[in-house]
Amino acid sequence: MTLCPTLPFISEEMRRILAATERYKEVMPSHGVTNGKQIRGLVPLRYTGMRIGDGVSFDSEKLEGPAFFFIRKRSVSP
Repeated sequence: MTLCPTLPFISEEMRRILAATERYKEVMPSHGVTNGKQIRGLVPLRYTGMRIGDGVSFDSEKLEGPAFFFIRKRSVSP
């Protein structure tokens, strides 16, 4: 079995992803704007190393200017 590492998106791919989220409002007028915003809200995960679950539950009040402080705690297993 050959393992292929997952590489991050290059800048051009990120531009295309963000441009596609803008098209949501045209394709799905009823809820496309909301869906596009939610997808764009996950973009910081690419740069921070946060997990998806942490990203969707992140509160903007934790932001301090352009930075934020985030602590990941591990649960203790018996």
